[in-house]
Amino acid sequence: MALPQILACQDLFQFRTKPCERLLTSGNCTFGDRCQYSHNLAWPRRQENWCSLYAPRLCPVRDNCPLGRSCGLAHTEEEVLYHLEVYKTTLCQGQFLCHGFFCPFAHGLSELRVQESWDSAMAGQKASLCLSPATLLLSRHRSLSLASYLQEVLMSETDVTHHAKPDVESWLASTAATATTAATESWLATAATTIGSTFEDASRLRSVSSGYSLVPIPGAADHSERELTSTLAAELRLAVSLHVVLRRFGRELRSKETKSSSQGTQVERIGTFISHDWGSSGRLKFMALLLIFNSRAAAVSAVSTSVVVALLEAFDVLSFESSIRIRSIGGTVYTTQESSLSFPIGLATYCIILLFWQRILSLRGRSAMVFLDKLCIDQQNEEQKERGILSLAGFCEISDRLVILWSPSYFGRLWCTYELASWLRLNKLKDITVMPIHLAPVLLCITASMWGTILCYIEALTIAYSVAGSQKVVEVEMAGFLLGILCMTVGLILPTHTSRHLAKSLGALPNQLEHFSIRDAKSFCCSHNHVHPETQKHLPCDRRLIFDMLEQWKDDFNDDRGEYASSLDSFDFHVRQKLKPWILRNIGGAEAPFKLLLATTCVPFFCWTISRIPTVVKLGGVPAFRLGLEALLCSIVLGPCVPKLILEISAAGVDSNDHGRCDLLYTVLKIAAFVVLTSLIWASIHLPLTMPHHVGWQLSSGAGLVALTIALFRRPNCIFPDA
Repeated sequence: MALPQILACQDLFQFRTKPCERLLTSGNCTFGDRCQYSHNLAWPRRQENWCSLYAPRLCPVRDNCPLGRSCGLAHTEEEVLYHLEVYKTTLCQGQFLCHGFFCPFAHGLSELRVQESWDSAMAGQKASLCLSPATLLLSRHRSLSLASYLQEVLMSETDVTHHAKPDVESWLASTAATATTAATESWLATAATTIGSTFEDASRLRSVSSGYSLVPIPGAADHSERELTSTLAAELRLAVSLHVVLRRFGRELRSKETKSSSQGTQVERIGTFISHDWGSSGRLKFMALLLIFNSRAAAVSAVSTSVVVALLEAFDVLSFESSIRIRSIGGTVYTTQESSLSFPIGLATYCIILLFWQRILSLRGRSAMVFLDKLCIDQQNEEQKERGILSLAGFCEISDRLVILWSPSYFGRLWCTYELASWLRLNKLKDITVMPIHLAPVLLCITASMWGTILCYIEALTIAYSVAGSQKVVEVEMAGFLLGILCMTVGLILPTHTSRHLAKSLGALPNQLEHFSIRDAKSFCCSHNHVHPETQKHLPCDRRLIFDMLEQWKDDFNDDRGEYASSLDSFDFHVRQKLKPWILRNIGGAEAPFKLLLATTCVPFFCWTISRIPTVVKLGGVPAFRLGLEALLCSIVLGPCVPKLILEISAAGVDSNDHGRCDLLYTVLKIAAFVVLTSLIWASIHLPLTMPHHVGWQLSSGAGLVALTIALFRRPNCIFPDA
């Protein structure tokens, strides 16, 4: 019989407690949210009027709960929202827009219920319903000791008429004999956490079980001594100059040695907190930090130096052999001289500043002060190391910016997610910079390829002009076009090949944010069963510490799903619904943001077109304007479009892993597609320059190209193939 839209008490006992037969047989239910049967085939709601009575709070270890369906806490959001004590007791925030047929919230005061206790709900039930004493007491939120809880659970597993309290010690002996040590410890730890037992109770019970070869319960004895804090002691306020992190080409990042003393100095504020996964490549982190902190200064320095050199050559301050060019501008042929020094000097300046900018700043005491756990937390003194790790939230509080060096394993590491949570609770979303470390080598490879390609093109064009002479304008123009295509094809083999093989890694970021769950994050202690693989010493449980801290921060991650969502679910929701859109909108997700492209791949084009300044100065008038417009379009259109097209084409289609030995063929095909598209853009920039007399065509085509570039960068990011 169909249930009414507004469920009564007895209806709640039946609602979605059985799997949907339509979904089981056909894989689809046409009723959708109007279905009164459970679509969660793995865990339908439990009937609250029988032995599986549970409290309306999510179990903190529900994914691996050893109690299973006997747990005294809810295991799904449906069990919380449609619980007798929760259903229709709060107003729906979207009551006028809500289309949920069985919405658990009240749509107006007429639907609002008063919280009904289990005492009154069960008043009419027979005493022989076999209610579990342990779960019943849990639902009434009574405080139990761990030993009492175990006794109640054991009573629920025996005959209800048996009034003698079971012997916990005997039960432990039998459990130790029939179950694995890890399973027993997990059960005890979960029981202690579930009922909110004091850890003194857990320690006492552990001493009872010591005769049965049980190691200490993870997170029990050591929990009172270890506690995460957001308050940072004065002696721990350490930061290190960024040039120390980057010196010797990132040796500190690449070194596998972890037993080093702190190299930080005491500070009041930290400029940047660097969050990273210890297991990812140090070389990739080094390249990522270069792009974040040095690329902008390198771009400004290279362009400025090129402009100064070109102006000095234009006004004959520098006497050097200029490059002769023959150009057709508006139907008129001009023999011009371009700067031959501005481009190579710009290249040298860019490389020097990109690598050593922080070292240059440190000579004036202005290098950025950053927090890097490996250098700011003493790795030799175990006591200081422990204090530093437990105070990571305090380091976040005194930092002005968070830089996440993202790797595919970042969101799978528990301490990385804790650092992220410590930052997000401060509501500093706009002060986050996310740099996928696999994007750094792709951008640097494309940038290096552009420098090399343009340099080879300049030299090849110089040779072509010297061979063809000044009378064969058409031949020289055609030769220049073909030489440009040839240099581009050769120069883009490596970046295209590199970006293809990194496409899956780069594309994992949006997917990880979409399906983020802190419960899935791994920790070193839990991965090794709380025993150090080398020293065989007991490892305290970090997971319980972090989950307890998130419970304290629950109010900082409030979402719109009500007060009954757990702190872990609230944090997961915060990452998926707030952090993910912000990252994909401002950082670019798996692609490079436009500002970063201006500081990398656009710089070679800027320095190349700046070499035309002597020609513009000497031509003057409309020809100078038209030549300058072409140069500007090459820089702001061709520069950012090159890496964008490479990433788009690399991500398109299938990957070579599915086709064995076709790897090189796919690279060649993608390069061919890229060369065709880039040639069309270059022709759209250059051909209007040669049109006679009227400048309108060039302005129109230029405006169209700029609009196309803006549209290309405002469209949604490309989706990389799934791994």
